[in-house]
Amino acid sequence: MQTNPEVDALVVGGGFGGVYCWYELKKNGFNTVKYEAGDDLGGTWRWNCYPGAGVESEIPEYQLSIPETYKDWTWSTNYPDYAELRAYFDHCDKVLNEGRWYIKTADSRTAKAKYFIVAAGFAAKRYVPEEFTGFILLAGS
Repeated sequence: MQTNPEVDALVVGGGFGGVYCWYELKKNGFNTVKYEAGDDLGGTWRWNCYPGAGVESEIPEYQLSIPETYKDWTWSTNYPDYAELRAYFDHCDKVLNEGRWYIKTADSRTAKAKYFIVAAGFAAKRYVPEEFTGFILLAGS
């Protein structure tokens, strides 16, 4: 883990969006790091590991469009569960040679970057809606 890096771009989030942004920036010559609050890549698939957790979209819709991540990868099913998605992200980390970056707001580390990309995803924060007499109050309502 690097403390106070000076980089062109800092990508926050290690899910599909963050990994793809990191990849494209690196491919285009930017000195880029990625920070992830979880213990590894995978975004929501590192957090959501309850029985039955899996994708609702068929593969290949639910994989990165980066040749290095799919040319040597075979899915066991068209609708993988969280365990297989975690294994896929481990594979992506290995073939893309991403390294691991972590940030915790409590430890006072900072990063200086020319570009700051937040790719935390829509599911980065859990939201449990309140129910009121037959309808659900949605966030922002």
